Amino acid sequence: MSIKEQLLWLWAVMVFGAGNKRIWELSANYEDITEFASDLARGRVSGMSDTEKKRVREVKPDDVKKVYTQVVESGTKIYCYGSEGYPQALTQIADPPAVLFCKGNLDFLNDRSVLAVVGTREPSEYSDMACRRFSRELSRRDVVIASGLAKGIDTAAVTAAFENGKPVVGVYAKAFEECTDETEKELINAVSQNGAVITEYYPGAQRNLYAFKNRNRIMIGISSGVFFVECSSSSRGLDNYIKALSQGKQIYVMSPHDVFDNRYSGQAHMIRNGCKAVFAPWDILSSLGIPYSEYLDSDDIYLRPSDDFIEKKPRGKKSSSKKAKPNDEKPRETAASELDKLEPQSAKLCELMMCGPMLADELAVKSGLDITEVFGLLTELELEGYVKSYAGKMYGLV
Repeated sequence: MSIKEQLLWLWAVMVFGAGNKRIWELSANYEDITEFASDLARGRVSGMSDTEKKRVREVKPDDVKKVYTQVVESGTKIYCYGSEGYPQALTQIADPPAVLFCKGNLDFLNDRSVLAVVGTREPSEYSDMACRRFSRELSRRDVVIASGLAKGIDTAAVTAAFENGKPVVGVYAKAFEECTDETEKELINAVSQNGAVITEYYPGAQRNLYAFKNRNRIMIGISSGVFFVECSSSSRGLDNYIKALSQGKQIYVMSPHDVFDNRYSGQAHMIRNGCKAVFAPWDILSSLGIPYSEYLDSDDIYLRPSDDFIEKKPRGKKSSSKKAKPNDEKPRETAASELDKLEPQSAKLCELMMCGPMLADELAVKSGLDITEVFGLLTELELEGYVKSYAGKMYGLV
C-alpha cells in the first residue's frame, strides 16, 4: 500500500474517530479508499451528518502528515485495512479497525492459533497461578497468547507466555504516547520485543467511553477463542463474552475455584450457558486441533488427561500432526426419522449441516436464529451425539 493511501486512511480515521463504524457505513459503496476520500473531501458522500461534514473541513492534510510523521519516527508501524500484514482475522469482523498502529511485528498472527486470555485486575492466588501455567503450556505449543495489557490476569498471561521465547500480542486501549506509567511502558516494550502491541488510537486521538469495548472487539477479532480465567457476574470483562458470541468464537472458562465465591460467578454463568469448562491446557489444545500426545506420559496429573478421556480417544492408532480439517470428514447420512425426534430448530440446524460442516455464524444466518440461540442448540446436539465441533467454531454431523 502506498504512503498516499495510508495517509488517506489515517485522514478518514481522524475525521470520524478511532473505532467509529461510520467509516464502514459511509464507504460501503466505494471500491477503494482513494475514491471514498475524494468524495468525502468534496462533500459528495450521502448520509453524512452536519457534524461529520464539519470534521471533514477541520482535519487538514498537514494535520494528517504531522501525525503520520510522528508515528513513523517513533518506530511504530502502520497497518491499514487491506495493506500487507494487516491481520486476516480482522477482515472477517463487522467493524474492523481502519488503521492499526503497531510496536513489533504482526506477521506471525496469520499462521498460528491465537487465544485471548482475560480476567480480573485483582486475581486470587489460584487464578494467577493457573493463568501462568496455562499460558506457559499453551504458548509452548505455539498458541499465541493475546491480552489487553491491564494489570492482573492480562499481565500474568503475556509475561508467562514470553518466558518460552514465543510471540505474544497485546491490544492497547489508547495511543502509545498516552502511556505515562513506567510499569506499563516496560510491559509494552517487553511484549513488542516478543511479538507485537497494537492499538487503533493515533497520537492525540480522543478516547470515548467505549475505548475498552472497542479494544475488546479487536482482541477477540484476532483470536481463535477467548479464555476466561477469573471474573464475577458484574465484571466489565464480560464484554469479551458478548464480543466472542457475536463473532462466533470459542469460549473457554476456567473452572471456578470456589462456587460460593462471587469472584467466580461470571465463570459459573458462562459454563451454565454452554461455554467450554477447562481443567488443563489439553482441553483447549484439543478444541483447537493441536496435538498434545506428549502429555500422556506426564507424571503431573494437571497435565495428563484422565483415563476415561484416554479410553475415548485412544492414542494407539496413527495420528496426524495436522489440525483437524472438517471438510476432510464425510458427514453422516442422518435419516429423516432421526430428525423427527428433534425439536424443529435443532432439526433445521442438522439439515443445514448435511452438506458438510458449517460456521456457527453461517448456521445462524441460514436458519434465521439468533447466534446465541444457535450456540445453545449446537451444545445440546453435541451432548446428544448428533454434532461434532471443530476448531474455528465449525460444526458438523457426527
